[in-house]
Parts: sequence; C-alpha cells; structure tokens
Amino acid sequence: MLYVHPDFQRRGVASALLRVVESAASERGLTLLYTESSICACATFERFGFRVLKGQTVAIGGQILVNYRMEKTGKLIDSLFVPPDSAR
Repeated sequence: MLYVHPDFQRRGVASALLRVVESAASERGLTLLYTESSICACATFERFGFRVLKGQTVAIGGQILVNYRMEKTGKLIDSLFVPPDSAR
C-alpha cells in the first residue's frame, strides 16, 4: 500500500516512493510488482507502467470501497528514474 498524507500530495512524494520501490525490486531481480490501488492513485501507478487487472469492491469497516488490482511486469525501473548520487 502507498499512502501520502494530504498535506504532501501533488508534490511528487508518491512518484519518489515508487522509484525507490522499483529500484529495490530491480536490485533483487524481481520482475513483477503488484498493488491494489485506490481510484485516486490509479493514474499515478499507470504513469509508472502498471496496468489494471480488474476493478473490485471491498468492504472495510462497514464501508464499500472501489479499488483496482494492478501489476507491472518486466523492466521495473521507470525511465524517469535518476539515481540520487548522479549529476543532472
């Protein structure tokens, strides 16, 4: 799960976190990442190459929520990733 506090949304925090996750996964030789994304986060995951497998509804604490099963396979490192120690 990936959550960004509302005070820090729309500042690239989720993208930075996803880059770290992809980097760590790639270093470990993983070729699949999976998430169950909220409606709001779906577009961020899609920008990083995740694809929707299916929409679903889940009940949590008496509330019905819609989310999306998503995955990214193959090359995990996003083309926008620049290691922190490299010069821009």
